[in-house]
Amino acid sequence: MRRFILFATILLSAATLFAQMDCDGYFPFREGTSMEYTNYDKKGKLTGRQEQTITEIHDIDGGLEAIFATKLFDDKDKEAMTGDYLLQCKEEGFYVDMSNMIPPDVVESISEMEAEITGEFMEFPRNPKAGQQLPDGNMQIAALVNGTPMMTITLLVTDRLIEGFESVTTPAGTFECMRYSESTEVKMIFRIRARSVSWYAPGVGVVKTESYDDKGKLQGSTVLTRFNK
Repeated sequence: MRRFILFATILLSAATLFAQMDCDGYFPFREGTSMEYTNYDKKGKLTGRQEQTITEIHDIDGGLEAIFATKLFDDKDKEAMTGDYLLQCKEEGFYVDMSNMIPPDVVESISEMEAEITGEFMEFPRNPKAGQQLPDGNMQIAALVNGTPMMTITLLVTDRLIEGFESVTTPAGTFECMRYSESTEVKMIFRIRARSVSWYAPGVGVVKTESYDDKGKLQGSTVLTRFNK
């Protein structure tokens, strides 16, 4: 009986901890929340869109984890790819599954293959400050055809910086945002280097991203066009 009481007490304490855990921040963390993003090239031409929905939130060691179901559509609005990525909420901060950061052109290049992804979660602070530098991240993708490895893709994310805070307007509304920048390097048969700037709104996540090549020229953008919580 004492063991049962102790076990029940531990479960109750854990449930209380998760119930009290503050997952408010620069990311959505409510089951059923849905978002639509629209992608444009450097000339502002539509290149596709993406739908995301939080389908589940469950307990993990030290916090909570949200599952985001994603659907990618091409410029003709034909479904091109589906998948899931994870977002973790812990006392130390938020941890984003790097599989959500694979560049759209890389996703398209391996869409007909199987993919085995290994890598890290990238950390974002709960209370970001202007000028704050964040840890690097890396991820590997093994592209397979009938179980046979065809290529390995490595994604490196460096120079991560909280640049400041500003207001951003998209078709989904006007948001007070954290401005965040990073450098990325994709290693395939060749290397692609780029830099991006993203704006994150509290409780919403990314509302806009601009991508630049290694010479600083705009290559494309993604904006939040619909948000339902």
